[in-house]
Amino acid sequence: MKKKSIIAIFLGCSFYAVAQNEIDKKASIDPLLEKFKTELSSNKGYAALPYQVDADGFGYVILLDDKIIIEQPFVPGVPGFVRFKNQSQAKKVGNRMVKKLNSFDFAPHITARELDSLQIDISEKK
Repeated sequence: MKKKSIIAIFLGCSFYAVAQNEIDKKASIDPLLEKFKTELSSNKGYAALPYQVDADGFGYVILLDDKIIIEQPFVPGVPGFVRFKNQSQAKKVGNRMVKKLNSFDFAPHITARELDSLQIDISEKK
């Protein structure tokens, strides 16, 4: 009986953490989608939209028509949880991913060389 209680508490805490993450994500991305609704309605296909993740920086979402298919809150291809320094950098990398998706690149990803060529600053804030 004790084991079942511990499992129930663990599952309850896990569910709360997942639910809270979904609420936080919804709070940051839903207004973004609403803001660009008119732009998205005329844009069919892939689109990259940068957004402010938190006070530390930016990320981007990739949309197919008006549905989010990729959410990238961190700089891809970099160890750790480094955010983009500004909206412009997030947009550049998002657009590179859109280009790869449009060219049917299998398992598209961003390399360190691409980040360097796009002049993306990946140094951590101090």
